Amino acid sequence: MRKLDIRLAAVLLIAFVLRLAYAVGTPAWQAADEYPHFWVAQHIASSGELPPSVPVFPSYEAFQPPLYYVLSAGVLRLCGCPELAYTEQMISPPAPLLILRFISVLLGVGTVWVLYRTAKKAWPGGGEAPLLASLFAALLPAFVVVSSSVTIESLLAFLSSIVFLVIATPLKDWTPRTGFAAGLWVGLAILTKLSGLVLLVPLAWRCLQLCSARKETRVLLAAALGTVLPVGLLLVRDLAMYGRFPAVNPGLTRELSLSLGHVAWSLRNLIGSYFFAAGRLYEIRPPAVVYALALGPMLLVALVGWFRRSEEHCAPELRWPLIMSLVCGVALSLLYTLSYTEGVMTSWGKNLYPALTAVAIFSVDGWQHFHPSCRKALPRVFLALLAVGCVWGFLQLLRLFGRF
Repeated sequence: MRKLDIRLAAVLLIAFVLRLAYAVGTPAWQAADEYPHFWVAQHIASSGELPPSVPVFPSYEAFQPPLYYVLSAGVLRLCGCPELAYTEQMISPPAPLLILRFISVLLGVGTVWVLYRTAKKAWPGGGEAPLLASLFAALLPAFVVVSSSVTIESLLAFLSSIVFLVIATPLKDWTPRTGFAAGLWVGLAILTKLSGLVLLVPLAWRCLQLCSARKETRVLLAAALGTVLPVGLLLVRDLAMYGRFPAVNPGLTRELSLSLGHVAWSLRNLIGSYFFAAGRLYEIRPPAVVYALALGPMLLVALVGWFRRSEEHCAPELRWPLIMSLVCGVALSLLYTLSYTEGVMTSWGKNLYPALTAVAIFSVDGWQHFHPSCRKALPRVFLALLAVGCVWGFLQLLRLFGRF
């Protein structure tokens, strides 16, 4: 096995061990919204029907697109798992819950692997950047937590990473089949969660690049067809059950809240929780000073370095699709939060997981190009901080919930 293969295997092993530790160490239902997500899958498994969404516990997540729940229900039926009830007691995760958590672990590790393959295309010159980008996803604390619990984001992140892998295909190699595959993966991501809509932007951008370079329209039509098929299923579900499309939080009154304080809070919480916030009520999060001293420089260095051009910079044709996916992800998440009265919705960083590949590539590329003398040191320092966050979070998990 080549040296790089060994290092990639080590990254995947790290990703697996971290997520497995959280999956086993987190008591039942103490991950964010875990029981509502499990409840929907369990209801489908037992009744064979999609439950209606009501804005009360535990049915308030049932409005979400159904792909993850249907697949999870199939696993529960296949394993013959008994139904589980919610409890506030700190108990070890029962077998059905562990099974679905383990699937999330595999999806998380799969996301890291696919991201590595995408980064290899983004940096055609080689180097260690692809490995560092995959390590970013392996160590991102909040993503470690999400991909070790029962939640739709685990599947969404995996499908989104595949979208970017297809989009990163060189334009000269695009065919209608490539376009259809890219559109289909985007559609499946939307069928998992509506935040997958941001993936339409890099897909459309890439198709327009292709039309400009080769005057090719068949690929664009194929991509549209691939997207429409899964989204059509969601359209039918929403109209049949709720009489509108898209059906988002049926029963909750929408009221635009654009106060300066609410906007600032939403943006701050979105960025902070993207990097680390865990627990059913997000009890596990570092103090504000840690965010300022660690996360602040991490983002600032990435932003400055990203705009410093070099021959080894990430493939230019992928730069804008990556940037726009991230910008649109932030905008869509803020729009969702601010569409409700202050305090109703949490501005949660998991809404940005469709752009995880973009964030990983953006961060590593920026860290490497901030200054020539820090090319190797800065990525290692910032990745080490993420690793410390994972370990610190697990220790906090044991401190809060360890005796069960």
